[in-house]
Amino acid sequence: SDVKADVLAQTEQVIDEKIGRTEREVRALRTEVTEQQRVANERLAALTRKIDTIETNDLSAARQSTLLIALSDLDDNIRAGEPFLRELENLERITPSARSLRSLREYAATGLPTDSELNEGFALAARQALSGAKREDAKGPFSQFMSNISGLFTVRKIGNVEGDTPSAIIARAETQLANNNLTAAADELTSLDGDALEAFESWIELAKAKSEAAQRLDALQRSVLADIN
Repeated sequence: SDVKADVLAQTEQVIDEKIGRTEREVRALRTEVTEQQRVANERLAALTRKIDTIETNDLSAARQSTLLIALSDLDDNIRAGEPFLRELENLERITPSARSLRSLREYAATGLPTDSELNEGFALAARQALSGAKREDAKGPFSQFMSNISGLFTVRKIGNVEGDTPSAIIARAETQLANNNLTAAADELTSLDGDALEAFESWIELAKAKSEAAQRLDALQRSVLADIN
């Protein structure tokens, strides 16, 4: 019986040792699986972030391309003197930056004059302005009559003429216009007064609007290109 007891005791010890080893192996395996799962989860998270970044970059690039096309369409219509309400509204839907063009909305349905039309309008307004200035200076019916006649054959001064006479102011403004500087031309003309200023009022308004449109569109295009680069 003692031998049996010893055998049973040894058997139980062997069994306990095997169970212990098995439990340790299971725990180790569980730890290994957990670690592998952690690494897998980290890799999955990193991959997800990478995909999100790629998608974000792709969406950003697509949006910027769409924005550049919308800006180009608006610029083309403004240069051509065509209505640009649809192009302006498209741009407003794409970017909040289009708020800077809000002041142009009053011209969107009819368009702004082309460069050629502005040049022609300037020449006509200049004749009217100089003729009006002569009438203002004329004293007496005969002088007024002669000023009306001479107004039909007015010869304008050209170049950077000094002085504050209507003729000199208009000459300087025309020089700025020839240099494609609408803002400077319009600013120069605002120093006119009386009939001369009245003759140019509409031209000044349109020239300033055209200049503002060009400047703000250029600023938006530069901003988009800077983001792309």
